[in-house]
Amino acid sequence: MKSNRFLRTPLAIAVFAATSTLTSNAIADETVTWTGAVNNDWFTSDNWDTSPAADTTQFVINNGDTVEIANASATGPVDVQTLDVGTTGDGSIEINGVDIIGKEINLGTDNDFGGSSNANLSIANSDVTLTGYIDHTTYDASGESNINISVVNDTPRLLDVRAFETESYTEAGETASINVNITLHNVISNTVYGFELGGDARTKNDSIGSTSNTFSNIVITDSVFNVTPNSSGGRSADMEIGSDIKSAWDTVDNTVHSETLFTMERSEINLTYLEFGEYTGSLGDPTVNADVINKITATISDSQIVIDKRLVLGDVGARGDADTRVEGDIQVTFNNTNFEGSDIEITDGRASGGATGIDKAALIINDSDIVVHENINIASDVSLQDASTLIVDGRVALDHSTLSVGGVIEIADLAERVENFLYVDNASSSITGKLTAANSVIDAEQAIVGSGPVDATLRLDQSYLSLTDVLDGTTEDADSLEANEGALMLSSNSLLKIDATGYTRASADNAIDGSSLYGAIDAVQVTLGGTLQINVGDNMDDDATFDIIRAVKDDSLTLGEGAFTGIRGDFDNVIVKNLPRRAEVTTEIVTETIDGVTYEIYRVHAGSMTYFSFALLTLMAGFRRFFK
Repeated sequence: MKSNRFLRTPLAIAVFAATSTLTSNAIADETVTWTGAVNNDWFTSDNWDTSPAADTTQFVINNGDTVEIANASATGPVDVQTLDVGTTGDGSIEINGVDIIGKEINLGTDNDFGGSSNANLSIANSDVTLTGYIDHTTYDASGESNINISVVNDTPRLLDVRAFETESYTEAGETASINVNITLHNVISNTVYGFELGGDARTKNDSIGSTSNTFSNIVITDSVFNVTPNSSGGRSADMEIGSDIKSAWDTVDNTVHSETLFTMERSEINLTYLEFGEYTGSLGDPTVNADVINKITATISDSQIVIDKRLVLGDVGARGDADTRVEGDIQVTFNNTNFEGSDIEITDGRASGGATGIDKAALIINDSDIVVHENINIASDVSLQDASTLIVDGRVALDHSTLSVGGVIEIADLAERVENFLYVDNASSSITGKLTAANSVIDAEQAIVGSGPVDATLRLDQSYLSLTDVLDGTTEDADSLEANEGALMLSSNSLLKIDATGYTRASADNAIDGSSLYGAIDAVQVTLGGTLQINVGDNMDDDATFDIIRAVKDDSLTLGEGAFTGIRGDFDNVIVKNLPRRAEVTTEIVTETIDGVTYEIYRVHAGSMTYFSFALLTLMAGFRRFFK
């Protein structure tokens, strides 16, 4: 049985007595260091180098021991004030069944100590309420450091902190390998700033020849995060996964590689921003020969996400010489997850000074409902200067899901960036944006597919796209149709891909569950361009007619500047794949009235050749053989 001698002293009672508020944040100079001379019990006074005073602000565990705060005699929360674990060596602390209050918990090496560190924090069945941070940080890192955080409760318990932060800084000329493992289960967190999980890996300013390799594995289950903004400080409330990976100012020959695995199940988050890979880059044009890679694989299942502002995937900024290369590779998957937010931004690539930037990001949505109140931006935010190279590849893929967008769906839409001189023609670039939907329903006010020197694709497989909103919610144009309302714009650089595996037109009512549908679009004003590719079903034996696009032809609408109804233009190319032998395809724009509504319809007819057509082709083939 462990000794409780420390608890029996009046001084110990003053330090560790039960409290109900966070008033014990007195500032004092005393530091109490763990020796473990007797056992591993936090409450045994002889385990510390000096007896803690009532105003102690810093407890330090650096000798490699595992310290336990688990005592049936503890009558209330333990005030840890500032707790440092593994800041100048190795250390572990296990908290079980005892509530914790105080200021902050720091894991990993501090500013005054370089090298490596092994720091472990394990909390079970305890409420944790801190006025400051849980910081897992490695400063001036070299060698291999391992930081493990586990907060696992049998029933939901509080983890209320000002912020949960990750940082690592690699010293000049050093090689550091940093491994971070975080497991949170049955946690209820009401933070002020937010959660930084993985990321903030960088070399220090003016570093030469540094190498930083960071690996983070984060698992969150059955938890709730309510991240609220700090009204006085102005800092946004957010959750960042694998963010802020960078080679710092005025550095030479530095390598920063980071990989983050993130898993969330049966959880709920309510915050301002949710960011994956924001930001990956090099920070200054004097940067020479930087190699920065940020890879994130995230899976969120059976969860609910509500954000005030933006979901961000990917943000690459490459600034440096021609030997500087910055790459972000982000993949986020939603499974059976409801999402609601203001905006979604997929990729944000920038390159200057001759550097190469590669920004790849994909959002995969399965069996989920996604509500975006304003816009979804896919590979549509780039800046390229000074003969640099920029590769941007942004993708969104839906399967058996719904996507509702209150504003614009932008797919590789760079027209505005070109006009504002944020894109330089003499630099090298490859900009790819793609939205694919299988057995899904999408609605928005406007969709723009491709503008500028891009590769843009909208693919509908047994899916329905509705762009029929003619009111933007303002009173100024309540009686008129504006150019951006109910509009589909397909540029000369766009590809509209329809998988026509069925013979029934997709609709909002049956697109998700239907098995005999082909992709279809309803809109008010349609501008055609680029390429239409139709993949016909394997079993098409008979003639088939596909009404790919229907545009309302309503002459009663008052038209604002640039607005119209119906279909304008045509596709530059029509490609039909997987046609039966001796089949032909024709396309046309027809006007029809259906259920009292007049439409202009882009119609595709695929079927067997007529006898005359077959005979003509046979005759022409004979002529070709004759003249050879």
